[in-house]
Amino acid sequence: MGLLIGVDGGGTGTRGIVSDESGNILSETTSGPCNLNTLDIGDAAARLKEIICKLFHKAKSKNTSVTHVVVALAGAEREGKKNKLIELIEDKLPFTVTNRVEIIPDVQAALLGALGDDQGVVVNSGTGAIALGQDAMGDIVRADGWGYLLGDEGSGYWIGLTAIKKVLEEKDGRGKETSLKRRVLNYYDICEVENIIPLIYEKYKPLLVESIAGVAPLVFEEASAGDQVARTIVSRAGYHLGRTAKAVLDRMEYEGCPVKIVLTGGVLKSTKKKPLMDSFEAELPKANPDWTYAQRKYSPEVGALLKAGKLSTGELFKPSWS
Repeated sequence: MGLLIGVDGGGTGTRGIVSDESGNILSETTSGPCNLNTLDIGDAAARLKEIICKLFHKAKSKNTSVTHVVVALAGAEREGKKNKLIELIEDKLPFTVTNRVEIIPDVQAALLGALGDDQGVVVNSGTGAIALGQDAMGDIVRADGWGYLLGDEGSGYWIGLTAIKKVLEEKDGRGKETSLKRRVLNYYDICEVENIIPLIYEKYKPLLVESIAGVAPLVFEEASAGDQVARTIVSRAGYHLGRTAKAVLDRMEYEGCPVKIVLTGGVLKSTKKKPLMDSFEAELPKANPDWTYAQRKYSPEVGALLKAGKLSTGELFKPSWS
């Protein structure tokens, strides 16, 4: 019996897990970021190969072969890039891989980990935002997740950017007075609103998205304290996320009810998110009146492992930690 390896390569870190074909977890490990938007393909392959080898050696198994390796990775959907990455990973591995390394979109592993075989929708709002649905036929539906320039409405970045715009509108006399001005000035350590311009366009450009998304928790705090501008931003973020979830629900084939909704991401973990949730929940009945919240089953790297298991046996197993 060979080993199964699942890896989730993310922008903040890479996580991997290894099991036997019965689903018995043998080892887990982590490594640095693996994002094809910030690493060249050679460096990304080296990082993924490193964690795969580490998992194999930490498993302390008598097996000398790996049946399936599944890597979940954003930005590797194009066939040319994906095939080159697989070729680099497989080159001179210190063990035999029975089947070729499989690379899947990171969102697929996140969905499989969260829901397993169940139908439902995963709504994620962190730095970015996306909704993914898995229906009764096993088909996957997505909405948004198009990045900070083209989408990600209701994300931490969207909330932070909207807050900064509202502060600039107040400066111009185009918008209402808001306590967000003080919070944004403190966050960027500046004395005048206009001083934010060179910071955004020059100083923080390499980390622009992360910097702006960092404003989001301040918006939740000011909304909770009663600032109406901040409260409107938070509420509007909920509307956008609800609309995105609705777009997924509208295209799903249901088998029985209620439909499970799983919430993930830092924005949706905020303890001050009530205005957001009120707006979010107002959108869902427009698509399906019978839904319920559910907890995520497993992490994305376990989702990648489940995919490896399904490739091996044709079925999803239940992971077992000793």
